[in-house]
Amino acid sequence: INNIMDIFKNYLQIHDNTDLAKKLYSVCKDVLDETPKNDQYPNGRTTYFDKDIIKKYEKEFSDCANWFIALGYQFLNTQEFDTSKIQLVMNDFWVSEMNQNGFHEAHTHTPGSLISGNFYIHCPKDSASINFYRPEWLNDIFANLPKTNYNNYNSTQWTIPAQIGRCLMWRSDLTHSVGKNSVDSRIAISFNMIGKTADGQVY
Repeated sequence: INNIMDIFKNYLQIHDNTDLAKKLYSVCKDVLDETPKNDQYPNGRTTYFDKDIIKKYEKEFSDCANWFIALGYQFLNTQEFDTSKIQLVMNDFWVSEMNQNGFHEAHTHTPGSLISGNFYIHCPKDSASINFYRPEWLNDIFANLPKTNYNNYNSTQWTIPAQIGRCLMWRSDLTHSVGKNSVDSRIAISFNMIGKTADGQVY
């Protein structure tokens, strides 16, 4: 081969902040204690369906939200987007506790979001991992070809273990899922951001 180039890539940003996760654990437990059960989330609790609960704790989560925004700018800058013309705004923020046998089917956070992420607050050993899928995963003509080794070109899925203090950030249209959970309590903060320009354009 005389030359090879990567023509398209997806970027997953990973940061670790164990101290912040430990600091927020008791706050998240207080939030979850106030969160009613919902039939749409049978194996645990989530504020996703009740945003008023999170609003009550806005002050307690302010440092965390500001950190997410800073990471969002880094996420875009690393990919050479012009962040001098974009203001990132948190447009969704929720706390979830997944109990044993909980899971999330494959989904995206679009339309309506630009950057999405997870921050793991409490995840004992054997907590469910998060899975990311190649954009064309449902119609990938190479998916079933035999492989000598898995790499960025031939993999249809990447699995990232849950780890306390780990923050994952990705573009909101990247398909992902959470496998079947094996522990009693897996707590994470999830979030979405949008981008705004001075003339009112929203991304």
